[in-house]
Amino acid sequence: MAEPAVVVVPRENVNDDAVTLVRWHAAQGDRVRAGQLLFDIETAKTVYTIEAEREGYLEIVCPAGEEIA
Repeated sequence: MAEPAVVVVPRENVNDDAVTLVRWHAAQGDRVRAGQLLFDIETAKTVYTIEAEREGYLEIVCPAGEEIA
């Protein structure tokens, strides 16, 4: 079994100390491929869509609507 990969939220706006996870594009346990859309985050200025960096199975540890530091 492969090691878990942590998805790091990019710091697009240096003024934001936190972002909000708006929605997941995949469900818990889904198999995802590199480049597949994973989730949307909202900053003070816009919404970004984050893609999977590699193939694997999704384990959701942060529900939609939660603020992430």
